[in-house]
Amino acid sequence: MDVLRYVVSKLLNVYKPKAVIDALYRNDGTFIGELKNFAIDQIKKNKGLAHKEAENRAFNELTIFLSDYNQKYTVDWNYITPFIGFQKYLDEIKITDYVLYIDKEGEGSTINCARYVGLNDVLEVESVESTGIRIADMFTGIISKLIKAIDNDLDYKSPEDSLKYTILSLGWFNLDEETFLLYKKLGEVFFEQHQAHFKSFVGNYSDTFIYFIAFLRYIHEIKTYCEYVNTEKTEHQNQVNNHALGNLQHHSDRMTMKMPIKKIEDDDKDYYFNMKGAKTYRDHRRHDMLKIPPSIKKGAGIVYDVLSVGSFGVMEQPCITILENNNPVVYLLPMELLDWTICCVGLAMKGTDLFPSKVVFHNLKRKYYVDVL
Repeated sequence: MDVLRYVVSKLLNVYKPKAVIDALYRNDGTFIGELKNFAIDQIKKNKGLAHKEAENRAFNELTIFLSDYNQKYTVDWNYITPFIGFQKYLDEIKITDYVLYIDKEGEGSTINCARYVGLNDVLEVESVESTGIRIADMFTGIISKLIKAIDNDLDYKSPEDSLKYTILSLGWFNLDEETFLLYKKLGEVFFEQHQAHFKSFVGNYSDTFIYFIAFLRYIHEIKTYCEYVNTEKTEHQNQVNNHALGNLQHHSDRMTMKMPIKKIEDDDKDYYFNMKGAKTYRDHRRHDMLKIPPSIKKGAGIVYDVLSVGSFGVMEQPCITILENNNPVVYLLPMELLDWTICCVGLAMKGTDLFPSKVVFHNLKRKYYVDVL
């Protein structure tokens, strides 16, 4: 679902289809129909364009997913997402004694969202009465304007632009020394001060923010203004774009990665316990091969209670964790089942975990087959 939300958000932000956006703001239940129509139309326009292949795959998946959706979909506008991130930040840096001041506005929807995610010590105040809120407004205003400027620069100015390759314009790199140093100062705030994982928190669609971070980090890592001006502007332009594309790909990979990750402790032991609690030797050769006796006839095989499958190294040796006498045990799998293992891991990464399940293994003339029951 994260990927679906991302595709829809990017579609709206990049193409700004009037009929879809009008339906979104009308909030009358016609949004899904207009969204499907636009996606189908854009697939036709993108046909044959190499740099639009990934986008077309996403749009195709979107139309398939929405093909049977006939309910009237309406949007509940709220501010919950940033408060979820702020709560995670407080948890990470272990702040429990606090008072959160929020700029007073409207009918209290903002403070209600804060309380909804568990931020209880919250007060609304007028910005004229709080120096902290005014400073926060100024800082977020600067960041927002920079992000909006990048968004405008990368925005499609016409339908034809959507068929072209766009990158940040050269004007962003016409920096005098004062501006260069200001960017570096902002970079210090982002990358050096109060380092924490949840120092920033964004929704599924955060492409422009990611591009902004790539630009800011690139400038931040250049040591001196002299070094900056001695490099061609087109080189700066291409480097920032390459950094941004790499970060965007990483963001996409994280959205599709749904498997929990457990760090293996770096100690002197020659084993560790995997996610299923099975003793796992660092040297996989110490594990036994799973017994898959020859099948007498097609359809006959041996059944195991499988908890998970995976591999040692970079797909070096497929392995399996089964339940044996009520205990998790790791075994090796024949190399012939490596492709099956990769397929299972890929499905799990996309959010479809086949295990735990009973699995039938067949061995017909040294050819292995698997049935997940």
